[in-house]
Amino acid sequence: YERVRVAAQSVGKQMSECKVLDTSVNDFINSFRPEMMELCREWAKGTKFETCMKVAPRGMYEGSVVRSIRRINEVLWQLKGAMAIIGDAGLRDKFEECQNLVKRDIVFADSLFL
Repeated sequence: YERVRVAAQSVGKQMSECKVLDTSVNDFINSFRPEMMELCREWAKGTKFETCMKVAPRGMYEGSVVRSIRRINEVLWQLKGAMAIIGDAGLRDKFEECQNLVKRDIVFADSLFL
């Protein structure tokens, strides 16, 4: 998590200098939630949703977790597309592999009411 904080600090400073950050750099850094990182890592490893929820922050709803995982998939899709545009096939393949690990099971079901 410390590596993420350091990277977020660097990105936050750049965004602030470019006037695209509408909060303080510290607020930007604190917006990263380490407890969600562990949950998402477990999900990508193939852990069942029920087990992942045991790692979820106290009081976090299942819907919030589903929405977070879906957003991660969207970011991976955008990064994969960006790598295709700039011609980095190796990195594009890595993002696609990550996307395949994340996009599975009940989180991406069309409906929970089958």
